[in-house]
Amino acid sequence: MGWVYAFFKCADKSFKGFSQLEKLKALEDKFSLDDFLAKEDLPSEIPASLPDSEDEQERISRYNQVKEQLLQQILPFCICSEYFQAGANNHLTTEYLTHALQAADLALTSTQESLEQVLEQNHTDYDTAKATALVVRYAIAKGFLKLKSPADSLVKNIFMICPVRNLTDKENEYLQGYIAEQEAKGHKVHYPPRDTDQDDPIGLNICMQNREAIQDADEVHIYWNPASSGSNFDFGMTFMVYKPIKFINKDHVPKTPHKSFQNVLHALDELYALD
Repeated sequence: MGWVYAFFKCADKSFKGFSQLEKLKALEDKFSLDDFLAKEDLPSEIPASLPDSEDEQERISRYNQVKEQLLQQILPFCICSEYFQAGANNHLTTEYLTHALQAADLALTSTQESLEQVLEQNHTDYDTAKATALVVRYAIAKGFLKLKSPADSLVKNIFMICPVRNLTDKENEYLQGYIAEQEAKGHKVHYPPRDTDQDDPIGLNICMQNREAIQDADEVHIYWNPASSGSNFDFGMTFMVYKPIKFINKDHVPKTPHKSFQNVLHALDELYALD
């Protein structure tokens, strides 16, 4: 679901160690999806326009099937103990939101055939579109959804992983030029040598500041120097929260013939293929 950008914050950390299915079911209870769908302005079953001839047991079975589909498709596939993120890099746009809410309204008042005509150009199906629209409504109503306009979605928050204490003049020159290029495009760049308070004899405050900046980032760009121990820590946090990664000095860090951290960085860079 690459067009969705949402964070589901969970105060309860007991999800750690649970399977994905267990977490999905726990989320369903936590966010009271049934209570939301039971509101007067929403149907008690999905879909609402099933033929009257279908018996109650079939209706319940069909509802549960579609609801399970809703949970599997809309709730994030990238799950960690505190944050739930759908869509690694993209944003839910106003254009999609408008379509989703229109689909929900049509689904509540129209026949399946008329809704299928409306959705035909989007190459989707009735149940999926309706489930999507309902969960979008739910996320907005509960305040879980962070909505960005198409224009806003072009602006990225970028966190830089790079050497700090042992930064060479050559590395600094390269990074300054790279950051200037990103900021000229309108992106916001968190550059630790500049934006993280380095006056920290222990290093814990630096780790905490970088953790927050990584969590807020849309992308993490890595200038890799194996001598930088702080970069290892920042990479671990980046990987934990499923942030898209761009390996900016990959041309100077060759792949190895066997397993290596360099190969992991190259693989992630190829996986996300960021501009």
